[in-house]
Amino acid sequence: GDHSQAESLFERALALAEKTLGPRHPVLAEYQQNLGNFYSRRKRFSEAEPLLKRAHHMKAQSYFPDHYLIADSLSALGNLFSSTNRAAEAQPLLERALRINEKVFGSEHPKMIDPHFDLARCAFVLGNHDQSETHLTRALALAEKVLGPEHPTLLSLLSTAVRFYKQTQKPDKAVEMEARHKAAKERATERAQTPSQLGPFEPERVTTTSRPRVPGDTEAHEHESQPERIPRPRIRVPEPAPVSKSQTDEDERPNFFGFTIFLTPIVLVICHLLWPEIAVLKYATAIVAFFFVFLCLTEFRGRLQGETEFILHYGWMTLTLIPGVTLFWFYGWIAAAWVLGGYAAVCTLSGLSHRSWKRRAGFSESAVVIRPISG
Repeated sequence: GDHSQAESLFERALALAEKTLGPRHPVLAEYQQNLGNFYSRRKRFSEAEPLLKRAHHMKAQSYFPDHYLIADSLSALGNLFSSTNRAAEAQPLLERALRINEKVFGSEHPKMIDPHFDLARCAFVLGNHDQSETHLTRALALAEKVLGPEHPTLLSLLSTAVRFYKQTQKPDKAVEMEARHKAAKERATERAQTPSQLGPFEPERVTTTSRPRVPGDTEAHEHESQPERIPRPRIRVPEPAPVSKSQTDEDERPNFFGFTIFLTPIVLVICHLLWPEIAVLKYATAIVAFFFVFLCLTEFRGRLQGETEFILHYGWMTLTLIPGVTLFWFYGWIAAAWVLGGYAAVCTLSGLSHRSWKRRAGFSESAVVIRPISG
């Protein structure tokens, strides 16, 4: 293929996504990972690593820990480390990716083939041949069960298994795998020569990521194949409106809304100390405290569930008022001021942008999150 054109398209897609969505949008991580994976396949590891690390960090900030997109970024980083003589660093990442995929998709899903193969490759590099054989055998069994006995992915895995057993001095196993590979290849050839019985609107099987090589592999793969997945419809998304310079620079503007919130408890405390006889200040502090207790708990809930937009639920709002009322009832305005100051400090230290504050205030520019369609 034309790798230079592919690189140009990946870079242009990333630049457009960053300009349109902003530098902190979680969807941007998918574009960064796509470009990083491209560099990794071209063995440009020094360029791939920072992109893959940024993509994983952004996903970790945007999604809950067991999200399947987290598993994707962990696998990408793990495979990069395996390819750069850092298999010891790669193994925990790949093991976590396997656990997440198994939890999300189940142990018998085609998506489990790649994680098992990745761990087999990593264990081989570390010299743990027993563990490598376990994962390779599991990947073979899954491919044969869920993809079929003549699927290209199974052919590729069988070819890899032949080389694995030859390198680990197990000739009997190597002969067995060679026989299975030959039989599967013959079945695939016969099927290719048989006229298709598919109807005019029945889709062929769709494949995903290509099989990586095992260490020491000097032969080209006979089939660059991929595990099966359900095809997704391609939805045409209208071109976004041009982004003006004022909109582009919005994230760089000072967070005046955040500064205002940070100053609120200070002003209230000073006013109360100057004029303690004014009861209105005390009650105003309590009301504001209720609001910020609600914001603080909702922020925490959103982070746990991987929500990137604020969703205000009346029931949740009612529940979050309870600790605020309790604080004020027992400890008075001092506790309320601490709630305000603590929340403002957390928000300031976490570096929430002007646009992020607008979303939390309910002024979201769009309720639709557009995700790139891969493959």
